[in-house]
Amino acid sequence: MKTIIVFLSLLVLATKFGDAKEGVNQKQKKEVTQNEFREEYLNEMAAMSLVQQLEAIERALFENEAGRNSRQKRCLGENVPCGDNIPCCGKLACEKTAGYGWWYKSPYCVKPTSG
Repeated sequence: MKTIIVFLSLLVLATKFGDAKEGVNQKQKKEVTQNEFREEYLNEMAAMSLVQQLEAIERALFENEAGRNSRQKRCLGENVPCGDNIPCCGKLACEKTAGYGWWYKSPYCVKPTSG
């Protein structure tokens, strides 16, 4: 109990006499914050303009890439039904075959016959 009273009395004394130079401290704080905010604000504005420029460049690059269809579209493998809407893979051809085709009445993706 005695230690609590000692600490509370020290706390009261520290808060009472802690800010003896309040006017000087406030002026210094104001000057420091004004200078810091001025420099930081200018630096932040420069960084924001740089970010906006980079975003514009990135947007332009991605627009060009999206227009080129750089990725191959999905396609079907061998011995799979195909049609106008469902393409076969690059080296396969969509043909009516004597195997599955007669039963399902649809063309299938097969290796192209030479001849």
